[in-house]
Amino acid sequence: MLIRQDPKPAWPTGLDLRRRIAIHARPDHRADFRVGLTADVDGRVELYHRLAPGFTELVVLGQTTSETQMRETERDLRQWYRDDFDSPHFGVVGADGPPPYYLYVALR
Repeated sequence: MLIRQDPKPAWPTGLDLRRRIAIHARPDHRADFRVGLTADVDGRVELYHRLAPGFTELVVLGQTTSETQMRETERDLRQWYRDDFDSPHFGVVGADGPPPYYLYVALR
């Protein structure tokens, strides 16, 4: 799986979060994607490799050391997908270790 860093290093929030996800996961561009948070990008890539081998790219959208910022983003993602919490676009949310935390989009 290819790991790419989004050109904007700042942690996206609100409308910018939705826009940055949409840039990489447009329906006409990618058929399938997952959005998630992690504290271990390499570990998350390995998880996708084992459990969802069709994913070919993981784009890191932002990095933060703030647990508050990460939890707010987690809340925003859950709210965004609240109508369908089992949405196929909802990835593994919740960082799984100490900071830094990474926001990513995994693409098929």
